[in-house]
Amino acid sequence: MLTKTNIKTSSKEIYDLVKHLPEGKNILNEPTGKFFYDPWQLKSEWQDTALDDLLKQIPDHGEVRVIVLKPGESYFAHADIDDRYHLTLDAEQSYLIDIENEKMYPTIPDDTVYLMNTGVLHTASNYGYKNRYQLVIRKRLDSTNELYESVTVIMNVKDPVYNLRYLFDSSFSRLFNRLEKEECIANFDRINETTIKFSLEKDNINELLKMQQMCGFKIETLYG
Repeated sequence: MLTKTNIKTSSKEIYDLVKHLPEGKNILNEPTGKFFYDPWQLKSEWQDTALDDLLKQIPDHGEVRVIVLKPGESYFAHADIDDRYHLTLDAEQSYLIDIENEKMYPTIPDDTVYLMNTGVLHTASNYGYKNRYQLVIRKRLDSTNELYESVTVIMNVKDPVYNLRYLFDSSFSRLFNRLEKEECIANFDRINETTIKFSLEKDNINELLKMQQMCGFKIETLYG
């Protein structure tokens, strides 16, 4: 799930820049176009800093966040369509956890960027005594994916259930991450909280229909 890259920086230098940020998810840049595909621009206060220098080493970076996780907190199990780069800035007894394969990865400030396969169900947990500061960088989806025989798909959730995000990630997010890597999906767009639109290889429609039957919530799907 977590792979070490050759990208290095100073965890402490970036931590010193962001240690004043509040608990939760802090976005440090802004989109210039399509959320998942186009470059992002650092906000002015972070330009010409060690963070700026780091991002120049990651040409396919998208949204950049500093996630501050309180002691004793964890996230619910989830997956994502886009993989993430991770750099631990400050932490003690905190982990990224591969739930599917029951493996824990300690997150320590070792000046190293890791690439995370977010297509597996995972979570983050802080078992330490202080806040965990994690730099999390979206890896942009591949805008060059060329589908041979594509179908436009619009999926709209009907009567959203209370645990919709959990159910969606346990089913469709895992599927979409794999299809992205297999170059079978393109033009992914989140229209609103309950609607997404994308292009899909025609041969993968049955796989999508099967997931729709298993996902645990109601979806209206339009094909064009």
